Amino acid sequence: MELNRRNFLKALCAGTASGVMPRMLCAAQVPANTAESKPAVIKRKAKDTLTAFELNKGDTLLFELLNGQTCRLTLRDTSARILLKGKEATLYHFTCLVAIDGHEMLMERYVGTQETYYEP
Repeated sequence: MELNRRNFLKALCAGTASGVMPRMLCAAQVPANTAESKPAVIKRKAKDTLTAFELNKGDTLLFELLNGQTCRLTLRDTSARILLKGKEATLYHFTCLVAIDGHEMLMERYVGTQETYYEP
């Protein structure tokens, strides 16, 4: 089993419920070179509410819209860094580079500022 964020979280939840640490988290089972892991292709369909998903670097999402059209999203790169660290707050900057139907888009998010909150 490939050890990535998604599998780690699944195993962590299963282990904490049973009171034992899952076997997949043992150091001997961590792949020596995670850069060679195969990218996943995830399929989701739009709903009337938000459709949540997780992508690891290189993964592709085939997202079917309500009208039947399928969009292809591939996660190319991610980054996260601390911009400012104060006594009472920390300002983080997150980015991801996504190819949406072949067109690259850089998404950015700042956490810890007024820009984090959306207008009602």
